[in-house]
Amino acid sequence: MVKHGIKRCLFYGLALSGLLTAISVSALAAEVKVGVVGASSLHLRQEPSTDAQSLETAENGEKVVVLEQEGDWYRVVYQGGEGYMHSDYLAVSLGADFPVGGGVVTGSSVNFRKTPSTDAAVIKRLDKDAQVEVVGVEGGWYKVKSGGKTGYIHPDFLRIAKSMAEMVVEAADDVPLAEAAADTDDEKAALRAEVVAYAKEFLGCKYKYGSMNGKTFDCSGFTSYVYKHFGYSLGRSASGQVSDGKKVASRDELKPGDVVLFRDPAINRGAASHVGIYVGKGQFIHSSSRGGGVKYNSLSDYYYNKYYIGARRIIN
Repeated sequence: MVKHGIKRCLFYGLALSGLLTAISVSALAAEVKVGVVGASSLHLRQEPSTDAQSLETAENGEKVVVLEQEGDWYRVVYQGGEGYMHSDYLAVSLGADFPVGGGVVTGSSVNFRKTPSTDAAVIKRLDKDAQVEVVGVEGGWYKVKSGGKTGYIHPDFLRIAKSMAEMVVEAADDVPLAEAAADTDDEKAALRAEVVAYAKEFLGCKYKYGSMNGKTFDCSGFTSYVYKHFGYSLGRSASGQVSDGKKVASRDELKPGDVVLFRDPAINRGAASHVGIYVGKGQFIHSSSRGGGVKYNSLSDYYYNKYYIGARRIIN
């Protein structure tokens, strides 16, 4: 079995600064909005400057949370990280449903309301540090899910702590084991879990085209390197891995360890342009040229949902 240990590369994570934990209803101040990217790609920068470090890259049509405007820049939340995007390339609206990330309650006994208003009925009260799933923005409030219910929390009492991919995998680090438990072949289920555990050791490693040296990877290099460790030989390109293993009939049948495939015709007109390894709960791990290197993403993210073409089961 592969032992869980210190990850081979540091995983980049950016948590938002804490909000005030005790604010009277009459003093509610913060309001959030939605920004839609209107460029082919838009950098999330550490500071409001084109010279500042790029933390992530958002694609055309993706949504971000707009916290406030600072001159020609918006301070935003994208994939759980806070930074700045230039206002020329964001179309701002009052609300939309989209996967924002994992939220952490910052106040004591915070109202979880039916509608985005201080006059709305209270569904329940949430304790400090309670975790919720943030699924949109409406009327200046966060739209969230908690305990199977959907409601609203004012942004004065909630911070976005991480992306949903991180929240899901962090909250249930044994996701592969849990999903694999339904497999009738315990030995194969355990091996799939080992593949995912090994892949996670490389979180934060940099993307480099044509590389698979254990420190840097391109997408197919990463999947090939991981599976080579277990004695499996995969094609060296994304298109080459389309024929590896056995076809997975649908997303509903995905199992941890499956190689997920994407095809963006603007990048590659071949059989596939990108690959990753499914980890469970709708998430996959991959080496991304779009920023971040080896990291998690959700199959429901705008770009990956649009270009997903299928998956292959290597361990079958």
